[in-house]
Amino acid sequence: MQQNLSLEEMVQQMRRNSLAAAMRNINLHVFNGRASSLRMAEYLAERLNVRSTDVRLWLTSGGVPEIYANQLLDVLNEHSVWGRHQILPSKRLAQNYMEATYA
Repeated sequence: MQQNLSLEEMVQQMRRNSLAAAMRNINLHVFNGRASSLRMAEYLAERLNVRSTDVRLWLTSGGVPEIYANQLLDVLNEHSVWGRHQILPSKRLAQNYMEATYA
């Protein structure tokens, strides 16, 4: 973990990582781990009613936008248990995570 990240950067990184983890989880449960990243973006875009390019941009920007979080949770919770804090980590959660990594 990079120690020189600001709190905002850490939140963004955690949100990107959570979306990537969510997509891996969907790939595992829906496609038995066989879907490409493009297919995963298409599947998620179809489920969230957005473009696949939007999903790919979320992976490199700030994760899933808050307005799509509940829809994504609905998709994720079809096969496993996810919470909102996992998809949209807060500044407080990121701060706690950063403090724990330096301890």
